[in-house]
Amino acid sequence: MKKMLLALLAPIAAMASHSIDFGAFYSCHKESGYHYDLAGIAMNYEIGNSKGLKAIGRLHFSNNSDLLFIQSKNELVFYIPLSTFNLTPFTGGHALHHNVFKHLPVVGTLTRIHMPLGIGINTQIDEFFLEARAAYLHPLAHNLVQDEGVEFFGKKFRLQREFMVEATGGYQVGEKLLANLTFNWCQSTNLKGFTWTIEPYITMKF
Repeated sequence: MKKMLLALLAPIAAMASHSIDFGAFYSCHKESGYHYDLAGIAMNYEIGNSKGLKAIGRLHFSNNSDLLFIQSKNELVFYIPLSTFNLTPFTGGHALHHNVFKHLPVVGTLTRIHMPLGIGINTQIDEFFLEARAAYLHPLAHNLVQDEGVEFFGKKFRLQREFMVEATGGYQVGEKLLANLTFNWCQSTNLKGFTWTIEPYITMKF
């Protein structure tokens, strides 16, 4: 069964377009009891076609002050081409794993997971690419795990609902090369926490 499924998906994957992004990010988060200001590397992979379903994986990685920070965004996006722009509803999972304290051998890791339910539009005007997205981020998990080397303890917390807006501007610098800048803002519904992120990166299509 597995071999049959792979055989069916292989031609679709072979016909799809791919892109890889490499860049950096700076992110600032503020709320009572938890905040950070950090920078790191950003990576992104996308597979799909000019219309229909696309799969996107994004990764932000930092080791600021020896505290590991990993934020992953895995999304399924459905591209609907219209006369002047593409309509892009999307969903998936956004996960954050952050070492919030480290006093060896004790390490405390915060995990937060949201499910985005959103929509976006994008268009290309000559060499310029423009995209705007908005989403409701439904809370799924919020845990703090304290690893003491031999055993670990966990606490579960209530995760706030959030709203996200994002804007991207890109410029075509080659046939399969784009320079991009993305700004992302997330706001909790109780207005007590926010996150903003800026991300310059290069997109390579193949």
